[in-house]
Amino acid sequence: MSCIEQMKYKLYLERTSFKEARDYIEKNSEEVYYVDPGYKLFKDYYLIGVPPGGNRRQGKGIALYLRQALHGAFVMGLDSEEEIARLREK
Repeated sequence: MSCIEQMKYKLYLERTSFKEARDYIEKNSEEVYYVDPGYKLFKDYYLIGVPPGGNRRQGKGIALYLRQALHGAFVMGLDSEEEIARLREK
């Protein structure tokens, strides 16, 4: 998770459940993307679980559910037009 920690991000939900995260992403995103297990975020980092990803702010930001062993689960937003383009292709 070190690459994400080095990026500018915004936390939308902290210490949340998968269901709460999924509901938040589905209700607050312009587009929702469902990925297969093993999807690599930014081509190098695996997502844990099978959460949806959401397009926010007209293709400029992405909302993701992430789980980190010491910090629990949360929904975070990142600016990444490139990753949104990859998700749209799937």
